[in-house]
This record gives sequence, C-alpha cells and structure tokens, in this order.
Amino acid sequence: MWFYVDKDRQQCGPVSVDELKRLFGTGAVTKRTHLWQEGRAEWSRLEELAPQLGINLVAPPPTPASARSSSAGARVCSRPA
Repeated sequence: MWFYVDKDRQQCGPVSVDELKRLFGTGAVTKRTHLWQEGRAEWSRLEELAPQLGINLVAPPPTPASARSSSAGARVCSRPA
C-alpha cells in the first residue's frame, strides 16, 4: 500500500498500485506526485517509481468530471502529523 501527497499538500492513502494507476489516469496524481510506503526511507516522485509500479507515464487525458463523481475508489486523506 502506498501514500501520496495530493495537490493540496495533504497526505492521502493508503492506496493500492491499481488505485495509483487510476488516480494517474484521472490526473489526480502526476509524475511529480510524491509517494511513500512503509519500509522506504523517504518520499519519491512517481516518475522515479513508475517502472517498479508498472505505471506508464504517458497517461490518457483525464476522465470527464461525470466519471470522477463516483464514490468507488474514494481516497482516504488525512493531514500530515
């Protein structure tokens, strides 16, 4: 499971790799988004981890707003301590 920092600088997660892929596809996560998981010494940008995670950085355009309004796959965000 992974944690990421969203565009409002909130720590979000935990999310699976599949959820990270979905978030990247919608534009909620970008190649510059910082990711972390337990056991890692520090946060890293998605662009550094993409090959390991199987994420293709050439993403399709974001999905229409109507498709993003579903509660399925909702993220869990919390303010960093």
